Amino acid sequence: MLSFQNVSLRRGVRLLLEGVDATIQPGERWGIVGRNGSGKSSLLALVLGLRDPHGLHPDGGEVALPAGIVLAYVAQETPATQRSAIDM
Repeated sequence: MLSFQNVSLRRGVRLLLEGVDATIQPGERWGIVGRNGSGKSSLLALVLGLRDPHGLHPDGGEVALPAGIVLAYVAQETPATQRSAIDM
């Protein structure tokens, strides 16, 4: 399960998330919607950064992802190739 406890996230001076509490249980599917610049990609970078010491980390609160969980995603921008995103 992926859990957010009182998470705050800033990008520069802009506050994107504040006091977020949420839990995503195994098997659940969530969608993230919002205007351009509202923090959707930053939220995903935060989750992906959990496994990268140089990745994005919360400014406050805690994001937890158990060991052994596999995350799958399609990058927002990918290089132009003949291969489809599914094949990458």
